[in-house]
Amino acid sequence: MKSWHIAGYTHCAEIQCCDCVANWAENELILEGYTQGDIDLIVRNVGLEYDAGVFGYRSEILLRQLSELWQINLEDEYSWDSDDFPKVVFADQIESDEYCGVCLEKIL
Repeated sequence: MKSWHIAGYTHCAEIQCCDCVANWAENELILEGYTQGDIDLIVRNVGLEYDAGVFGYRSEILLRQLSELWQINLEDEYSWDSDDFPKVVFADQIESDEYCGVCLEKIL
């Protein structure tokens, strides 16, 4: 894992793993009217213009789709609160053993 790869996210006052954030984003997209088939097509057909790492790929694609719907500027993390929308935690920001606040699995 490279230092700039996404290791997790801060959301609702805890660190969460990429899988749990992807599941959260998927559920939010379903609430917005997307079907499971729509979400699978987005993940399969929409690429990223940057290297998020293998763990962050799915979560980043879904979060980007959701941010467009909610009009969140992902380029300016000061424009929203992590209680409302997840913020990235890069691999080099993990200093010790961190565990996901949702599934309790170790991050990294």
